[in-house]
Amino acid sequence: MADPDPFWFAALANAATGLGKLFSYPGGRGWTHRHQDYQQEQFEADLSMFRITTYLKICAALAIALLISGCSSPPPFKSKAVPDSPMAPAFSLTDQLGQPRSLSDFKGKVVSLFFGFTHCPDICPTHLARQAEVMRQLGPQADQVAVLFVSLDPERDTPEALKVYMDAFDPRFIALTGSPEETSKVAKQYKIFWQKTPLPNSALAYTIDHTTNSFVIDQKGRLRLTVAHEMAAADVTHDLRLMIESQ
Repeated sequence: MADPDPFWFAALANAATGLGKLFSYPGGRGWTHRHQDYQQEQFEADLSMFRITTYLKICAALAIALLISGCSSPPPFKSKAVPDSPMAPAFSLTDQLGQPRSLSDFKGKVVSLFFGFTHCPDICPTHLARQAEVMRQLGPQADQVAVLFVSLDPERDTPEALKVYMDAFDPRFIALTGSPEETSKVAKQYKIFWQKTPLPNSALAYTIDHTTNSFVIDQKGRLRLTVAHEMAAADVTHDLRLMIESQ
């Protein structure tokens, strides 16, 4: 009897088993090789999917990190930020109208706080002139700012004298005074340096050397910025506007 046709045998086996090309035709690749090819293709497909998934996870993680960084980064103020933004020390003094005033009265506003005296020959009038220009530049937003001037010379800075002095720059400014003990306590709370310096042969008798920086307190009562005396009005306006709009 003649040997069966190998092509016919392979075709019959494939049809009978329903397994496709389980059996190869003579001269073709066997089942083992085809299975290995399938495994290789599957591995490459899985590897490709793993790479895509990993890439997407990395992109998502970077996006979240950038979002968190953007939310937590402090605003770009031009003034020096106060570390940790502590609550500003509370105080109560008397304004130029003879009314008691506390720092808490200004909660909800941005507060510019400065320590000086009315007989100051240069630093204080320069500071107040700059603050007046800042208020002008802020326009309607100036209503959200309180400018406070704490006297370091309560012996001469009576409420009446302080009113005249504030009106010369901006009647919206609030001057504060009290007894020497009260004003000294507030100055120490804000780590202000000041000392009397005698002026021989002068009708003024003495002047006061003092810290020239001012402070910015935010709407929540936190001490946020130290403003250098040399800063331009436009830069101070930038910082106050930024603080107003960031709340």
